[in-house]
Amino acid sequence: MTSKQNDLIVMAKNNGGESGVYSADDVNPSSNASHNNDIYALLEQKERDLVLAAELGKALLDKNEELSRQNERIAEEFSQKLEVSGT
Repeated sequence: MTSKQNDLIVMAKNNGGESGVYSADDVNPSSNASHNNDIYALLEQKERDLVLAAELGKALLDKNEELSRQNERIAEEFSQKLEVSGT
């Protein structure tokens, strides 16, 4: 079953001429429970991945800021050395 089919399944019921729109729950509740468990497991994995990505991004940002400060300090030291040797 595709994800679109899981979201909404349109089917015609021939019992008494009824037709309508039924959810995946109406089609096969036991497979739907398994499907829901799969969805929750995927969502939990996505959440863990998102948290990890945020932590990595924060670590990279912190390192970038540290390297920028170090670069500024080295540039300032170099500039001072040039001034001293140029006078």
